[in-house]
Amino acid sequence: MKYTFQCSQGHDPETMEVEAMNDDEAMEKLLPMAKEHLAAKHSEMASMSDEDVKNMIMGGWKKEEASGETGVM
Repeated sequence: MKYTFQCSQGHDPETMEVEAMNDDEAMEKLLPMAKEHLAAKHSEMASMSDEDVKNMIMGGWKKEEASGETGVM
């Protein structure tokens, strides 16, 4: 499955995308990407806890299955 998370807060949209077998694997891959993005683009949010960043990701990520069906998880 393909998981995507897009941020467009205060800048041109940037999309983080990973391939993963399940939500846990996707989060494992997206979390460091999101933290790096926060440090680079949102310094005021860079000190967020891992749990807060995970909640932010899960609040807006999209998952695309092999059939092309998408949805917000």
